[in-house]
Amino acid sequence: MPHNLSLPAYARSLHEKLSNPSTAAAFIRNGIGADVAALIQWDKLRLVPGSFINDDRRHLEADLLFCAPFAENEVFLYLLLDLDVDEDTGVGDRMFVYMGRIAEMWVQKYGDSRPQPVIMPALVPIFVE
Repeated sequence: MPHNLSLPAYARSLHEKLSNPSTAAAFIRNGIGADVAALIQWDKLRLVPGSFINDDRRHLEADLLFCAPFAENEVFLYLLLDLDVDEDTGVGDRMFVYMGRIAEMWVQKYGDSRPQPVIMPALVPIFVE
């Protein structure tokens, strides 16, 4: 997956590291409850190509989307890496929009043939070095 070249080097490095499904799994598991984590088949976690962020935010945000079997369904684990969390109050609204784009992607691919997956978002604030 290509790096977002407009991000600072330290943010690109974090994005690259978290692009590895096993690294992402270890990172994400620490942030969710054990009962929920037990329902995710971490060994089948895979990176989904693409980005859902607004073009005008690419110098401040990067994102990663992972998919894995989850109970009787699937789960999307969405990581939004944000460089201006301190300055920005609209991150929740943007996250909601991005999650909507993920749901739209699913519907375009599967229509009504499969149930909608669970979407679990996570904001990863990236602070200036």
